[in-house]
Amino acid sequence: MDSRRCIVIVWLLSVLRIGSNDNSSKQPAWCPRNCKCNGIKLSVFCEDSHFTQIPPDLPTFVRSLRLSKNNLQKISNNTFIEFQNLTSLSLIKNNISLIEKDAFKGLNNLQRLWVGENPLNIKVLEESVFGAVPRL
Repeated sequence: MDSRRCIVIVWLLSVLRIGSNDNSSKQPAWCPRNCKCNGIKLSVFCEDSHFTQIPPDLPTFVRSLRLSKNNLQKISNNTFIEFQNLTSLSLIKNNISLIEKDAFKGLNNLQRLWVGENPLNIKVLEESVFGAVPRL
């Protein structure tokens, strides 16, 4: 099954679940633990969740991801390689001191990236860190 068809199916399931009369859970079934999600916009909000790494159960079809106010310290090479639909990524107010050269590799559709309020030395960051993100 191609990725577009998968995204449409997941989106439809999310909409149907959110719109159902079952109010026991307003979050889509694919929403990672300790996060809030919007099934229509395919957005994930994992703010102030004490994460030290990217949630392992994060679905690869998300379009917007907020990981602000966590305890991420390093963004390793290929961290987001599977997240090709991501257009918006917020990593504000973590404890990130290192972003490796190929950390954002694969984010071909990324349009907005926030990394402020981290102990990053911007002068040390290589241009190639952002070179893998053509729309940024």
